[in-house]
Amino acid sequence: MQLNKERFFYEFSLITLGALILTAADLNITTGECIRKYPNKKNKIISIVFFHQFIALFASFGWLAQSKIILSIFVLLNIIIPIHWFLNRNKCFITQSMNKMCNIEDRWFPDLFYFVGFKKFDLWNEKLWYLYSFIVGIIGLIKLVM
Repeated sequence: MQLNKERFFYEFSLITLGALILTAADLNITTGECIRKYPNKKNKIISIVFFHQFIALFASFGWLAQSKIILSIFVLLNIIIPIHWFLNRNKCFITQSMNKMCNIEDRWFPDLFYFVGFKKFDLWNEKLWYLYSFIVGIIGLIKLVM
């Protein structure tokens, strides 16, 4: 594993770029309606969506990193997020806050899994997400300690 700054910044930049792309897609497809309804909340909405996309990408794909810093954050997120979801009845507080702010009924967060179509299938549910999170969390932990 590389511990150097260049590797960290490269991998961090990839996650940030992915979050920016997903934020733009989200604003175009789902959250744009909220901005049109509540233009005074535009900056707050964009900031929350970006932060949420960033965390979702980090938690889903951080295990692919080589940087020990990113792997450490990934492992930590994959402990915190499932616990939070379990304690909050399989709901993310960021999604709940966004839905409340935009006056939207309870809906899925449009993350990468949404955009590639996984959330359209009955198979993709909280249990599968927990399983995915557990498996990649173990992979990340193994990579971190090796």
